[in-house]
Amino acid sequence: MSPENKENPSPQQQYTQKVPQPTQTICTRDSVPEFPHLDKDLVNAAIKEGLKKQQNSRPYSARVSQPCIVKLGTAIHVLNGRTDISQSARRLEVLRQCLGYIFSDKISEAKKTSGAVFYSIKSHEDARIALCNELASYKKQNKPKLNNQQFEMIANLLNCALEASSSIDEHGIAYMVLTLATTFHRKLSEEATQFIYTDIQRHAVWANMQFWEMSFYSDVQLQIRNLYLSHEDYNQNNNNNDNSAVTDSLSTSSADTVTHQGSVRKDDVYIDFV
Repeated sequence: MSPENKENPSPQQQYTQKVPQPTQTICTRDSVPEFPHLDKDLVNAAIKEGLKKQQNSRPYSARVSQPCIVKLGTAIHVLNGRTDISQSARRLEVLRQCLGYIFSDKISEAKKTSGAVFYSIKSHEDARIALCNELASYKKQNKPKLNNQQFEMIANLLNCALEASSSIDEHGIAYMVLTLATTFHRKLSEEATQFIYTDIQRHAVWANMQFWEMSFYSDVQLQIRNLYLSHEDYNQNNNNNDNSAVTDSLSTSSADTVTHQGSVRKDDVYIDFV
């Protein structure tokens, strides 16, 4: 038969498996040979010899190296920490420069660094927090009124920060943006004023009821804490925790209460939640 026929057999030929049948004399045997006895010492010696050959036949990379003393060098985490700190400081410095150019109405200079600022906001959480803190500082400097170019750039920065954050707002970015969005504005006409919150409404965090509950209880907690502070502590706390519009509305009344009455007792205060 040619090799071609062996590789491509004819489908008409049926294949029959040949199974050897036992002989007729196998059932007439009187004695069946027993399995020979194994010496355990010989078996253990054979196993040890096989393991020894297997260890000697290992490749060089799989062999276990002997322990030795390694010279002490510079810690890796120290070098990485220095690099991370320097990079973070450079990112935040570029962000501060960009915002300084925007509020100084140097839009051409701000656009030169806007690419690096947008990238750092998308990639790093500390840059988003620094953005909100820097805008809050400009808010305290009574610079809420913006022109058209300033308004658009600030709105784009806040939109970028909200897009990079999750809908749960675990880092409080959207919570800090609430006060900023209701503060910075521009004049469209003598009677019309547009606030930034009109341009940042497309994000999923605003539809999350859990976020609004967290914001409400955070505001209430700040109000209760400010109510029991002394006058000096209250002013310091109001400067450090200026993240809520409700806190700003209660700052005057709380300060007057502490100033005129001298102190507020816990037994005389009743807070009702509607």
